[in-house]
Amino acid sequence: MMAELKGSDKDHNQNIDINALLSNGLEKLKQNISEDLSRIIYALKAVDENKDGQLKTAVKEASEITNDPHIALIPYKNGSVYWAGIFIKFKSQKQIETIELIDSVENSNIDINNLQSEIDEIYKNAFVRWRILGKHSNPVKCAEVTVENLLRATLEALGISEQYNICLMGSHEQSFKSDESTSVLPKNDHQSSTSSSSGNHSPKQQLLKQITESEIELKMFQEESNPSPVTYEKNQPTSKSRQSGANINLEEREALHGSRASTRLSEVAEYECRTNNEEKRHDITEESVMNLYHDFTSMPPCAERFTINLLYLVSLKFIDVEKLSDVNIVIPDDIETAMSEQLNYLKERLIVEDLRSKAIQNLIETCYINIKDKNWQATLTKLKQLFQKLSPLNMHELFRLVQKVDEAAHLIQDKDIILFLGETGSGKSTAIHFFAGSTMKRVTVNGLNHITPINIKNPELQKVTTSPFARSETRYITSVEVNYKSVEASTNGSIILCDTPGFEDTNGPEVDIANGIGVVKAVKGCKTVKPLVLFSYKSMDDRCSGIKQLAHAIVGLIPSIKDHIQAFSYIFTKFPEEEKKTIQATLQDINDKLNEEEKSNVSFTSFLKDMLRKTKRSSVVLDPISDKPGEILDDLSDTASIDRPDEAFQYFTAEKSKATVQEQVRKHQISIMSATKRYEYVLIEYKLDQLNRLYKLLEQDDIKQVYDDCIRYIRKLLNEEYQSSISTFNRCLTNQTVLNIEDIERYQTFINHAKLADKLKEKYLVGQEVFHSKAFIDNLIEQVDIFMKDLKAEDLDKSPTKINLNKIKILAKYFQEIKNKYKDICKIFADEFDRIVQSFKSILEEKNMITIANSLKTLSDACTILEDHLDKELLKKKYNESKLAFLQDFRNSVRQFNVVDNTKQQIIQHVKNLQKSIVQKDIDLDNPSNIAFVCSKALEINEMKAVEEIVPDIVQIIGTVNEYFKNKIGYVLNSIKTTFNIDSWKQKTSQLIDFNAAEKGFKFLNECKSIDISFGIDSTSVLATLKNFIREYSIIIQKEIKDSFHFIKAFQNGDKQEIFHKATLLFERLEEISDITDKYPIVLEQLHSKRIKEECKRDLEKYLEDLSGELTFLNSEENTEAFHNKLLIAKALSTVDPFVR
Repeated sequence: MMAELKGSDKDHNQNIDINALLSNGLEKLKQNISEDLSRIIYALKAVDENKDGQLKTAVKEASEITNDPHIALIPYKNGSVYWAGIFIKFKSQKQIETIELIDSVENSNIDINNLQSEIDEIYKNAFVRWRILGKHSNPVKCAEVTVENLLRATLEALGISEQYNICLMGSHEQSFKSDESTSVLPKNDHQSSTSSSSGNHSPKQQLLKQITESEIELKMFQEESNPSPVTYEKNQPTSKSRQSGANINLEEREALHGSRASTRLSEVAEYECRTNNEEKRHDITEESVMNLYHDFTSMPPCAERFTINLLYLVSLKFIDVEKLSDVNIVIPDDIETAMSEQLNYLKERLIVEDLRSKAIQNLIETCYINIKDKNWQATLTKLKQLFQKLSPLNMHELFRLVQKVDEAAHLIQDKDIILFLGETGSGKSTAIHFFAGSTMKRVTVNGLNHITPINIKNPELQKVTTSPFARSETRYITSVEVNYKSVEASTNGSIILCDTPGFEDTNGPEVDIANGIGVVKAVKGCKTVKPLVLFSYKSMDDRCSGIKQLAHAIVGLIPSIKDHIQAFSYIFTKFPEEEKKTIQATLQDINDKLNEEEKSNVSFTSFLKDMLRKTKRSSVVLDPISDKPGEILDDLSDTASIDRPDEAFQYFTAEKSKATVQEQVRKHQISIMSATKRYEYVLIEYKLDQLNRLYKLLEQDDIKQVYDDCIRYIRKLLNEEYQSSISTFNRCLTNQTVLNIEDIERYQTFINHAKLADKLKEKYLVGQEVFHSKAFIDNLIEQVDIFMKDLKAEDLDKSPTKINLNKIKILAKYFQEIKNKYKDICKIFADEFDRIVQSFKSILEEKNMITIANSLKTLSDACTILEDHLDKELLKKKYNESKLAFLQDFRNSVRQFNVVDNTKQQIIQHVKNLQKSIVQKDIDLDNPSNIAFVCSKALEINEMKAVEEIVPDIVQIIGTVNEYFKNKIGYVLNSIKTTFNIDSWKQKTSQLIDFNAAEKGFKFLNECKSIDISFGIDSTSVLATLKNFIREYSIIIQKEIKDSFHFIKAFQNGDKQEIFHKATLLFERLEEISDITDKYPIVLEQLHSKRIKEECKRDLEKYLEDLSGELTFLNSEENTEAFHNKLLIAKALSTVDPFVR
């Protein structure tokens, strides 16, 4: 074929960069799938069949990418003109799950035997499957087709192929759709290609290729019957019509390939299994609907709950809702409206939980369309796919199944049993019918040969079902008691035959796990156990993978199998007559080809050697139609038994189900961590409970590890939130003059979050160092107690008293625990006010005007301070009564002693003396310490307002003093505000800053903090302005330093003046920073970065050192131009030598 290609085709194909094609195609694909999935797909460089070791190296490289499951895509060149693809799906620990050769060209001559030999050198148990996804008649296009096929295989492996159309080949004569797995050639071309290429392959590989092409023909026939997938979904046929269609497909296949029908029987069975399983997944019963209802109603709001709710609502469309026996089930009046509502809730919830992958969004949108079109079958399918993405393991179903298995266990308690073990489809159920005396007959079911019971004598066999399909008909351990005499055996008594589900059961991981646990739990309660292992002909394929898998599974079930190996018996089923004599040789071949890991497994090798030993004497190949059950049962009765099954058996989960469990546990962990950040503690409790139940069920350390990690994460987040919230709130309490409502409400929110978590803490965090919600209140009480300790009765007229009382009052409004404390402190101040009022009478008798004035001033100020906390009118009344008592006493004194004029003069003179002392003190940037003195004298003058009715002349003096004080302070504040205005400074051409003035400004503003609030002077905003100015300045200066330094370093043949200008600017800025560092510590504290000087010095020293080396090198190289530039840079930077030194 290759000789017939035109030269232009060869040349064109050689110009195709398949690595680039695959890389681009994979990149496009990753943009449309979730980030999690995109991370597990890797494209490797193309390999050439004619270059020894290239494929082996590529496979090794693919296995080394990661220990986690992943997919590797390798273009594979055969000859010089066309390509195939190698698709590898790795399990964990670098083990190959699937390896496929995807052939993309008609009449190809790839030697798959050579390819298999190369793979065998690395992976002895990896069987290369020949697969055809799409072909092209023109080999020149094969590179593009190969890329498409590799990407399509990837999507199928990820379970999302139906959502994408892959088409990279715009020039194709034939296009491919993502849901087609066919060649673009007609059927007769397939046949001709098969015949023409038959000489290039071994019979085994030719057969594999024929099977693959037969699959293609079958699918093409189906597509001709159902040309539109959309039409098919909207007009679902009944199960009967589907089965009829399946029969037609089989008859068509037999007509086309009569001579090969028997060879492909297992492939047909797998297809039938898929078809029947799809139907089975849509079997809706009253029980399943009730289960869905109870599942979602037991869950807190989450994406899974809304999905199960939707499954419940759609399932109602398939049953007669009037027959639902559970009266507690709520059925909406309008089911379709309820579906739309739940779908909207689900969509919103997926956003909340950040579950918005492309695949999930596509499923949601498809559900919208299907519900609108009333296509319930399609809706159910999509919802199940969606639920599987959200929850790979159906935990509700798993726990339900475990309970059902427990119910079946009591039937074999303390009994002698024969335990049938085998893979799904090995014929366990058929064998039990045979041994229990049922008459067996060969029949055809859906075109498949099948041996079925036609005369069931034992009534217990009604629960044991058989089928020709490769799916498990046994969902739970099932027991049948057989009397030896009833089947013509010579042994006395009876024996219980136990049918078990197959390992890695086809009904899903929930059934597999439940039975893996349930079978062992039931068997542990038996008196004795005789394990009977069944192997079907299918398990004895070229790689004997079925035998190996089953052997590994049984070793997992009975770890100490070497101690119980005498109790094992083996039966072989479904063997053609000509193959019966090959059993012992096949087992010997398996034993001879064990890898090192398998050889080191003592239990596995013991099991295999026992099979070899017992089959060497004779192999029991079961023929259920002609064999006598009594004879075989007699032989089995004479074999040894496992006498202590409770010690011999351990719980077992198949590898595939373990992977599903791990994925589900990982999703639970992510969900718990996400919910913790949203404070959804009910959901967290629900998820933790499921994890805990799963761990107790499976006793797997990795589940316990994830559970413990979740507990640690929750504890850490709760503690961090507590520490952060109390730290912020306490800072607000301490630093803010007025407590903001927003701060209190934020603290209340944290308390509410903590209360929601209290139940979680009590259930799952017992003994853990985690704060209870009460700790928030305890902290609040502690802070209020600090305030109350600072509040002294004698300070009832002081401004800080008003501030702290206001804080406690507002806290008491929001927190019940503070109310009594607030009442107590208010009573203390009320009592103190009354004490001063009561003592005022004795003060009047002493005739000391200063003391009288101070007392009246204290009462007057206290009225202002306490007016929002005590009875305002009552305070004023008591104050006025005291003031009137003073005036009355004063008038009486005047009548008795004519001293009023003298007293007035004394008071006026005292006030003037205070005024003079104020005026003598300078209030400016150079004298900030005078502020405290002037403020105290001004306050003393203001206290004399208490006697203004007696000495009205002092009112003017007090007003003059206050105005003078405010103006002096205000002038300085305004000067600071104007001088250090960042916007004005940016606009000036000369940007020199007086840091001495800034330093003095900070000192002045710090002194202003002592000014009594009664003067109404706002220094806080000016302080903020000055801080902001210094910070902005430092950012600008730091940028100028970096820009100048970068300009100098990058200088090449530019303007000399410019580089020296930049050097001068750099020096000036560095000098400014040095001055600040050395002389102005307060300004330094406000800089954006306090280490500007050290960082600049370090960078300059390093660069100058490098520059010296460069100059030496360039001089030796005689690179004049570069040397001149570097020399100029060195001269420019010499400006900053003082700074560096």
